[in-house]
Amino acid sequence: MLDTDRPRHLADFLRRMSEDPNVDMVGLDYFRPDRGGYEIVDEFLRTMPVKVPQDLFSLSRLERVRHVARLVEREWRTHTDFYEQWEWYQAHLVAERLREITLRAQLRKPLFVFMFGWNHGSQSGQDPLMLTDAGADALAVMLYQISSKRQFALMVEQWRQYVGAAQANLIPGDQVDFYWHQNMTRPRAAPEELYRRILTAHDKFSAGGKTLGVFWHDISRAAVVGRTGPYPGREWALAGAAAFSAVRRAWNVYPLTASLSVPPEVPVGA
Repeated sequence: MLDTDRPRHLADFLRRMSEDPNVDMVGLDYFRPDRGGYEIVDEFLRTMPVKVPQDLFSLSRLERVRHVARLVEREWRTHTDFYEQWEWYQAHLVAERLREITLRAQLRKPLFVFMFGWNHGSQSGQDPLMLTDAGADALAVMLYQISSKRQFALMVEQWRQYVGAAQANLIPGDQVDFYWHQNMTRPRAAPEELYRRILTAHDKFSAGGKTLGVFWHDISRAAVVGRTGPYPGREWALAGAAAFSAVRRAWNVYPLTASLSVPPEVPVGA
């Protein structure tokens, strides 16, 4: 976060990609602080109006880091004001770095930024409105590592309450992972649940209407044994492709549509 060379290196790379005629858009994958973001502890304590012990700055920097880490990782339930200010400050710095990069890069192509889905990214030092103001043309929201269908429904509601109409261009997407789809085989298969989550996010993430698009992550995961569970990678790919088709229909992309219906009394395989 405080490295002055990294924004310059990223800006130079993005500018080269943006100038390539074979590139349609450029992106930053999971743009956030690393390992808790504790390198910014002193800046946070000096900038934000948080209550701290009077002798805190007489202690070593390591002790200050330990103090902040204890409040935001162990005692955040009893120090909610401190915790929320810590989240806000991280997101603010992340957005500042993104703005610095976009201004330096002078991009000619749309910029997308990956961000975490839970609690609209706040626990990962991200904020969709700040990132949009900083220059992100679209936000690729990762619907990853959700422990239950109930948690997914709660995440959708968090986004719907936070992002209003035309405040951000959202592109939610899910990943090929049998475990994080609760090893589902019934009442629906895990790839079908991936399809359901992508379309649910597309329909309900924003109070202003449907999201700009969706994504599916990714070809390499579908090809690796251990991610797909009892379902072949092709089935996960078909689930993602079916979600894309549904989104295109929702946006009236197709000039023609067709449907096929079968009477319920017709036996399977007839």
